[in-house]
Amino acid sequence: MSVTKSTNIVERVERTLARLGFNGAQVHHVSDGKITVISNANRDDQCLIKAATQTVVGVTSVSVKSA
Repeated sequence: MSVTKSTNIVERVERTLARLGFNGAQVHHVSDGKITVISNANRDDQCLIKAATQTVVGVTSVSVKSA
């Protein structure tokens, strides 16, 4: 996977989360569509973050962790 594709998927996830008001979330591309999101959000918001991130094209797996 190229660096450009990795950066692109991170930017798309960050943009999606920003639209929902999660500007402080840290997004990391682990490998081949696997994303880790680190956020201070409560459990309900973490579920929303995971659901929204899974809708981004190219994302195959999402892990949401507390900061």
